[in-house]
Amino acid sequence: MRLSQPTYTFALDHDLWDGTLVYATTRSGYRSGAINSAPSSPPPLSPAGKRHRYEVGIKSDWQLWGMPIRANLDGYFSDYHDIQALVSLPNVTIATTTTGGPCNQAAFNANACLNVTNDNVTLTPRQRISRH
Repeated sequence: MRLSQPTYTFALDHDLWDGTLVYATTRSGYRSGAINSAPSSPPPLSPAGKRHRYEVGIKSDWQLWGMPIRANLDGYFSDYHDIQALVSLPNVTIATTTTGGPCNQAAFNANACLNVTNDNVTLTPRQRISRH
């Protein structure tokens, strides 16, 4: 993930008539994440990545029986990419098979390896996740 990219906020709004405003906003930024080094099972996910957010809405001030009322209606969309997540992967570097040989893929798949540990690794998949 390149942290040198600039972030921005761009907004447009327009008064339709007195007391009623429509608006559209887009923002980019980064969602921070952290690595939790405490052992846990399963390890916590710590997402971090670039995020683009889009929002449109309307705000209206009016009165009902002499009482001021504000009504808001909006919709938003968030688009995440370059997400980093903490995952736990098996480490067979020092593992041996039950017969004493080095652990290989076939022995690991057959659950015939001893001393297998799990290590937390931060991955950055190249995919987008969109949330509404």
